[in-house]
Amino acid sequence: MHAVIGDDIRTPTLWCEFGRCISRYTHADATGERDLRGRALEAGWRYDALGQLACPACAAGDPGFVASQPPGGGAGAPPAR
Repeated sequence: MHAVIGDDIRTPTLWCEFGRCISRYTHADATGERDLRGRALEAGWRYDALGQLACPACAAGDPGFVASQPPGGGAGAPPAR
């Protein structure tokens, strides 16, 4: 028997954590949240110095974004909280 709600609910999704931004990131081939975070970082999403995830637009223009490292470099994980 197939679920009535469908499979779309189980799609991993990341949201921008800055201000009122409603940007989100999903990838159909992501196997889970960790894989999705890696794909988001490759797509230009970044973590700030406080570990908040920012979409490319907020990382480039939000005055509250404090870079934890230069663009394009890094281990791919947020800084320790």
